[in-house]
Amino acid sequence: MPTVANGLVYLGVQDGPYAGSVYALEASTGAARGRILTVGGQSAPPAVVNGVIYRGSQDGVFSSDSIFSAQDASTGALRWRVQISGSEAGPPAVANGVVYVGAGGSLVALDAATGALRWQSPAKTALSPRPDNSPYFAFSTPVMANGMVYANSEGDQSVYALDANTGMVRWQFTGAQFGYEFPEAPILEHGVVYVVFGRNQPFGSTHSSVYALDATTGAVRWSVHDSANAYSAPAVVDGVIYLGSTAGYVAALDATTGVARWRSSMDVAADSLPAVANGAVYVAASDGSVYALNAQTGAQRWRYQTDGAQGLQPSPVVANGAVYVSSSQFLYALTA
Repeated sequence: MPTVANGLVYLGVQDGPYAGSVYALEASTGAARGRILTVGGQSAPPAVVNGVIYRGSQDGVFSSDSIFSAQDASTGALRWRVQISGSEAGPPAVANGVVYVGAGGSLVALDAATGALRWQSPAKTALSPRPDNSPYFAFSTPVMANGMVYANSEGDQSVYALDANTGMVRWQFTGAQFGYEFPEAPILEHGVVYVVFGRNQPFGSTHSSVYALDATTGAVRWSVHDSANAYSAPAVVDGVIYLGSTAGYVAALDATTGVARWRSSMDVAADSLPAVANGAVYVAASDGSVYALNAQTGAQRWRYQTDGAQGLQPSPVVANGAVYVSSSQFLYALTA
């Protein structure tokens, strides 16, 4: 999935099993602005903040550890590099001079300027689901607001709110009611945490669930459950929750009540994370196509077929009036 910042599109590319690059392209034209050789192999999408690329990767052929680095976005010069025991790191989030990232089953807070460890949540000791039901933080982007960090844990099928300064747990919500439903990355909007617990038949789960949780206490405001398909992670914009699904439709729910506003059917699975902007919802589908739907009604505005092979594409990104989506071979900029 590309990252857009300061008029450039940054795209991580796997050059070899344990080697990677980040390419910088003009957001308006696609012209190459530079290639930055990165530390370690490519993994999750990077974060680009204040002229610095923050990214994690696997350490090497014979190591399951991850490395996390900060490099100058213009020159590629290494600012700092740290090693984290466990497995490769997820996509980071940067706020208030701190980098938050899931790595090795832990949630880690690093000083953005130096890479110094500020705190680390309990780490995993076994693959998820964990027999001791302890946290195993998934490799998805944490969310920060009002002095708290929100993150999803696969090991105990929970969403956590942690103190952003200390890593101490403020609250925990376990939403799995129908088997092993794993939580997607949480979304925070107007004091509410929205999270999808995905249906996962190999682990015996029978439903997908959407929860609206009070951001301060973790109390459930409402929930909806669906036994027919698995949902994507949610996007929340202007009081509406947008969800893709494996059942071949995109749904819009009222963010206050959970009541369905509309459902737009398509012929293929479209459970990428939706992107919402300019009155439209953009989703990537399993046939390699990108759909634009009217955000108010769900009516299809357009569909674009990329070169992508069968299989889900990375989620689209909307910025500067364009929809950016990557395939295995190309980066596309489509008029929004």
